[in-house]
Order: sequence, then structure tokens, then C-alpha cells
Amino acid sequence: MDQSEYLLNTWIMVVHGLYIYWVHITSGHSTAGKSTNMFTCEICGKTFQQNKNLNRHKRSAHENVKFSCSICSKEFKTTEYKDKHQQTCDLSKEEHRCPRCHKLCATAHGLKWHMNHHAQKRKLDDETPGPSAYKQSKTDILYQRDPQPSVQQPGPSSYRCRRCDERFDNRRDLYLHGMTHHFQVGGQLQDTPWGNQPAPWEGSRGADERLRTVYEANAPLILQPNAPGPNISTYNFPVGNDVDEDQIRQAAEAIYDQQDHAFKLNLSFGVILRHRETGEYRYFRPFYNDTVLDRPLYISKRRDLRTLTLKLRRMDLFTLLLQHRPDTKWVPVLVTNFRFTIFHTFYPIRDLHGPLPEYVKNNEAVIGLEINKRTGLAYNDHYCAFRCLALHQGYNVKSMEGQTHLLFGIWAQFKGGIKDFQGIDYEELPDFETCFEINVEVYALNQEGHTSSIYKSRGRYEKTMYVHLYQGHFSYIKNFSLFAKKYQCKFCDKLWDYQSHYIRHELRCQNKTRFVYPGGFHKPTKTLFEELSYFGVGCPDQVYPWFIVYDFVAILHQVQGQRSDKVEWTHEHAPISVSVASNVPGFQDPHCIVNSNADNLVKDMVEYMECIAEKAKMLAKDRWGLVLNQLEQMIQNLTGEEEEEEEDCEKKKLQKLYGKLQGYIKQVPVLGFNSAKYDLNLIKTKLAKHLGLHEEEYCFTIKKNNAYACISTETLKFLDISHFLAPGTSYARFLKAYQVEESKGHFPYEWFDNVSKLEVTELPPPSAFYSSLKHTCISEDEYDMCRQVWEEHDMRTFRDFLVWYNNLDVGPFVTAVTRLQTFYFDRNIDIFKTVMSAPGIARRMLFDTATREGAEFTLFDEKNKDLYHCIKRNIVGVPLSSITEKQSKEKHKSGAGNCVKKY
Repeated sequence: MDQSEYLLNTWIMVVHGLYIYWVHITSGHSTAGKSTNMFTCEICGKTFQQNKNLNRHKRSAHENVKFSCSICSKEFKTTEYKDKHQQTCDLSKEEHRCPRCHKLCATAHGLKWHMNHHAQKRKLDDETPGPSAYKQSKTDILYQRDPQPSVQQPGPSSYRCRRCDERFDNRRDLYLHGMTHHFQVGGQLQDTPWGNQPAPWEGSRGADERLRTVYEANAPLILQPNAPGPNISTYNFPVGNDVDEDQIRQAAEAIYDQQDHAFKLNLSFGVILRHRETGEYRYFRPFYNDTVLDRPLYISKRRDLRTLTLKLRRMDLFTLLLQHRPDTKWVPVLVTNFRFTIFHTFYPIRDLHGPLPEYVKNNEAVIGLEINKRTGLAYNDHYCAFRCLALHQGYNVKSMEGQTHLLFGIWAQFKGGIKDFQGIDYEELPDFETCFEINVEVYALNQEGHTSSIYKSRGRYEKTMYVHLYQGHFSYIKNFSLFAKKYQCKFCDKLWDYQSHYIRHELRCQNKTRFVYPGGFHKPTKTLFEELSYFGVGCPDQVYPWFIVYDFVAILHQVQGQRSDKVEWTHEHAPISVSVASNVPGFQDPHCIVNSNADNLVKDMVEYMECIAEKAKMLAKDRWGLVLNQLEQMIQNLTGEEEEEEEDCEKKKLQKLYGKLQGYIKQVPVLGFNSAKYDLNLIKTKLAKHLGLHEEEYCFTIKKNNAYACISTETLKFLDISHFLAPGTSYARFLKAYQVEESKGHFPYEWFDNVSKLEVTELPPPSAFYSSLKHTCISEDEYDMCRQVWEEHDMRTFRDFLVWYNNLDVGPFVTAVTRLQTFYFDRNIDIFKTVMSAPGIARRMLFDTATREGAEFTLFDEKNKDLYHCIKRNIVGVPLSSITEKQSKEKHKSGAGNCVKKY
């Protein structure tokens, strides 16, 4: 229902309510001055306020008086109903005759109710499907028909069409009706693939009408026209059972000929299935997430289509079609169509390279690099990117060839060898930047002198090179300020006079975020062990049990004179010690590191964690070593293929999976409590250097506002355990939820404001434990406990007390995390390897349950994209403080016990 219909219905309801109220008032039924005289029926005792209502009641309820229509003899209980009926009753109108039983109804409303009565009583057609002629192939076994008659299970009483109110006995008939009568097609349908030849449902022994019905009902989907778009395009090709890889390749080449820019391509099939037991047919339409390829292929030149051909050759159509069914009782009967989904990019197709246009040649800021200035011959070696780099390094156009070939040699060594070099591809630009440690900005110029960005560098290096791209050919921009008259945003096409204004706008452009509504069904990402099982590699242990925990203690340096209108800074936190513990054998006891130099403190911590990670790696290899050996054996047993096919062969996939498993074994989770906001921010300026985040290839950081959700390296993965708990859960409540006893301790934070106090030889006095934040001081019993600890541990200096206090939390922390792990391991969730927060756990459990129960999650498509924005706008919440306050009040009123529970 759209907004206009909603407002109309609301207005009708308001007017109707006012009318009822007006009738109520004018009929003398208002409460003011209401008469107390009542008229009672002497038979049943029912009372009425007016005598006429009592008489009507007697005639209809006790005397059984009926009033008949003088035209059709239909009987009514009151004269009002009879008179109203006679105004519309006319038996002479043929449009009120039932088309099925030819009964003549008095009104259109009566005919509608009569037709609904027919729909509810209609039985399913159990006619045995007749044989059909199909072209024989290696999948003939799937196309054999079950000669037994189908049996339709009984369903609900009826299903109503919302368009025409016609009713059906089952959902299948309702679907066929909707597709046949109400489905709207955007454009002219394509022709059927068999042309003048017999249709697939026509055979020597008759026609299979049920197959024909399903095909014709789904014809708007099977024969739908192509739908090119600015971001995503779909190309549909109706086919039959004789479809082969050559036909698919020719279709892909036809699509390639229509494109001006590189694109990503994926393929999906439409199939009609038949149930082995019931004989029922259904159409499986191609969706974005039910594709033939694991991921879209990037196509920037015609030779890239060979990758698609190679993949199709290695695929068995028989096995592929078996994947397009809900269970094994459904078998493919007819391949109806295949569809290419195209995702467009801004990068030009490289096969289109021709001579540079005059507006580029005449641009004073561009060096075209088409002709060798020394020989006068055109370049044909695809080294244009390296010539641009040589010019950027200071060489001139006549002396740059030696440097160009030297740079190409460096690139070839970086890539591990290159054969049949065809130039730098769009996807290789990040590697190009890494190899030569230079930022590359790629722009394109049009005839009007307007430029748009093709590739934006991440800006990781000091120097930046600007190049122009035309049909796969790079030209060097020697003066970017003179390069273009206008700067055009590639997202919204707005023009800007100055580059600074253009860059500022592009960062904030509202069209920068492109919403894609793929439709179809969601396909959850497979875990590492699910991928292994796909290749027949079984793993009895599918969880990683080892982890590291840590906790920092900071010294509070006093700060003077730093304040604003609303905030005053009194102390600065500086890390002074860190305690590390683990469940890895040999590292289970807390280990505290004290160092006043923050850089050395973090360095010692990382080195100690690396030692724990090495031990955990050895234990992991003992657990999954047989799996690694099995993968190595599978890789060695595969026959060698041509080098150009290596990227797409099964051996390459197994090698990639082998690398994933090795990375899984190497990396150990490192956990802190509320570390995303405190501990990591405390050491972030030092941690990045010692983790090598700027050097390692596989490092990444996930940050939200001022909190670090994850910092990942090859061996360590820093996470915050509070992200896996309910919001607002304290450390004490976390331990209590998992039945772990908390170790009590007290520390003079505000007294400890100088490193020299580490050498104090006695316990600080009770006044040193005062907290200005809580306005409280330590009690006598608590101070006696601290003194007892000092004596029992034979502490010599305050450094020993700091070590004892820092180690208090990490021991119980390890126990609580182990129990939390066990809870989720029992549910087959590898908690610290596959997710990073509680919503991730919920999402994982949701999809696992849906997979077991056979449920599917539909995705928004272009037709229903307004639902996404509507739902997003209406997701609102209240401050957590309001909920906490309400819960605390309810707890106080009811006298409830502990609110923290373990689920």
C-alpha cells in the first residue's frame, strides 16, 4: 500500500467514525438525559430501548417472518434488507451468470461469492504427465519421467489472489495464476529457443501439459529481455537441454563487444525441476547468489574470456544442475535459460587501444608516450606505465628507455616472472604502488577538457605520480594544475574549477555509496573447515582453543594548566606494567613486565606473546598436521596444467586453502577486557611499530570511532572480550556469570604518580589509597589485607606490590574465557576465529540454524528497495541508561537477586 492509499483509507475510517457518532447522538442514545424506559421481550427476556426494535426482534427471532424479493424470491429477515436488495436485483443481466455452472446471480456481489464457493471446492488435476521428447545427452538419466501418477498432498482451504480475489487450493496454482495473468514484463519477450521445432513438452506419445503450463507461466522470467544498467546489467539467453560451453562463450563475447569499460561477470542457470514422487514441476530461476562461479570474473580484455571457457570445460553440467534443487527428490528436467550478471567499473577495456585523440595530444600537460622520439616508431611493448615512472624519476623522453626496461625487470621480479606481458591491469595498480613505493593517481580526460578520477591511491607513500588513461594506454601528466579545465565527480557528474574543491566534494559525495539490491537468497560465507569438507577433507577438531589475555596498569602523571570551558585535564595515563597469561601449556602462570619506558614495555610484551604464539602453533600443528599432510598430498597428485590455466585450476584452489589453514594455525587470539577503548589506545603509538603493521602484507585494523575492534597480524589477533558480552557488563559481572571467583585487590592510583615510587620499601599509608573520583578511602580491614599480602609475599619494594596487583586479574580472566569458549564450542562456533563481536555470534547461530532447518533469507531486489530504507529509518532505540535505570527500579521493587545470567 502506498502513501496515498494509506491516507485515503485513514480518512474513510475517520469519516465513518464521525457518522456513527452522529447517528448515535441524533437517535437519542447520548448519555445525557437518556430515558430509563426499556422494552423487554417476554419470550427471551432481551431488552430494547425502542418498541420498533422489539417488534423487529420478535418477527425475525421468534415468529420466523421472512420478506421475499418480488424478482428473485430471495428471503430476508427485515424489510430494509429486502428493499435494499430489490434496488439492484435484475435477473435479466447476463453478466451475473456463473461461467462454470451457468447459475444466474442477482448481483455482482452475489456472483463473486458464488465463484469463491467454486474455488474452494475445486480439486487438483491428478492426470498422469505424458512423456516428452528431449535431446539426449550425458544427463539423460535426469530427464527420465516417472510413469506413476502424481499425488498432491492436501493443503489449506484456499489461497486468495490479492489482485483479482480469485481463490486456489494450493500455492502452486496461485503462483501459476499470478505469473500468467498479473506478472508485468518490462519490454518485449525474447523468442523461444526451439523456433519452428517441436517444443520440449511435445513427444511421440503426446504432450506433457503440466510441463507446458509451468514453462508458459514462467515465460516472463525465462524469456525476459536484457536489462542494461549504469552499475549492474543482466543479459538473459533462453536455451534448451542442448546448451554447451560454446554457446555460453559466444554469448559472453557478444556482451564483451557491447562494453566500453572493464566489468565483472558471473553466470547462473534457470532450470525446471520435477519431483520424483509427486510428479510436480517447478521453475528454479537464476539468482545473483546461486551462480556457477565462486566469485565474479574480472574482464578487462578479450583474452580474459578464456578463463570463463576453461572453467566451463572443467565443470560437469550434470553436477551443476544437481546443485539447483532444494533436495534429492527434485531432478532437473529442462534447462530453460542462462543469465550473465555484469558489474560495471570505471576502467576502460584495454583491447580498444588506438591512437590518442587530438585533445589529448594537444594538451600541454600530457606526454603521450605513443612514439619513440629517438626512432620515430610507435611503441608496441605495453611498457607505458614504466615510461611514466621513468619520466617521473627525472629522465627525459629520449633517454628513458634504459630506465624503463630496468623498472620492468624490477616489476617482473616482484611478480615472480611474467610471460606475454600485456601491460599493467587495473587490479595490479596497488601492487605497482607497493613495488615502487609511489602513489599513483589515474585520471581520464574528455573532449570538453573535463577530467574524472579512475583510480585513487591510498596515499601510503611520500611521492605521487599522475597519469592519464585512454583505452588502456597510460600517458604521463607532467603538470597536473594545467591538465584539465574542470574536474568532474565520477559519482554525481558535478564539475569543479579547482582540484582542492573537487577532492573535498568527492570525499563527501552522497552518491559515493552505491546501494546494490541483488535479490534472490543470502548465501552465508563458508568457514575454513566447511571449505575443507567440500574437497573431502574431514576435520574432527574444528575449533581453536588457545588464547592469550593481558592487562595494563598505568601511572597517572599530573598535568597542569590544560583545560577548556567544559573539560579540565588533571592526569595523563602512561603504561607502566602489563601482565600476560594464557591457557597454552608452559605459559599458564601470569607473567608481569614492568618498565617505565613505554616503547620497551610494548616491545617486551609483543616478544613474550610471540613466544606463546610459537608454542600454540606447535600444538595446532599436532592437532591439524594430518590435514596439512592430506592437502599436500592432494596438491602433489594433481596433474600439471598449462601455465595460463594455473590460476583457475583445482590445484590453485587447494594451495590457497592450504595457505588459509596455515594462517589459521599460526594466529592466536589476544584478549583484553575493555581493551578496545583503554588498553590499545594507551599503547597504540608504540604497538603499531612493534607489530610491524606497516610492513606485513596480511595485517589489518578494524576501528570504530575511538575503539579498536580488531588488530590482526600473521601471528596475533587483538580482540576485546567485552564485545562478546552484553553492553555495560563489568569485569566482576563477567567473572560471576561464569562462576569464577574474583581476586580482590587495592592499588593507590593517585599516589603512584612518579616512577621513583617503584623503589619505595614499604607499603604506602592508608591515605595514599584515597580516590578523588569516588571520594572514598580504603577501609581498615582492606588496608590490613594489603599489609598481609605485603608480608606473605615478602615484598621488598612497591614494584613487587605492583606486580602482585597486575597479576590479580589475568588468572581469573583465563578461567572465565575458557568457560565462555566451551559454551560456544558446544554449539560449533569457533568464537575468536570466525566472529569479532556478539552480533557476529548471533548472525552465525542464525544462519547455522537456518541451514539445518532448510530456511532461506531473501535479499532486497530493485523492485522492493524502498522496504530497505523504510526499515532502516524505523529502527530506533532508547538510551541504554534509561533501560538500566528501569531495570534497577524493577529489581528494587521486586527484590530480585542477581541480574547477570549466563546464556
